[in-house]
Amino acid sequence: MPLSQAELPSDFDSTAKKVPEPTVLFGLGVVVAGLTVSRRQKIS
Repeated sequence: MPLSQAELPSDFDSTAKKVPEPTVLFGLGVVVAGLTVSRRQKIS
């Protein structure tokens, strides 16, 4: 997933500065969940 990795740094930096920490942590949780689901789909 090269595209998503390339887009992450700039988007995350700008988002982290605008929103409170709980929202950032929630966003990271969503990203991790999405990566886990995609990995499970690739394996199966």
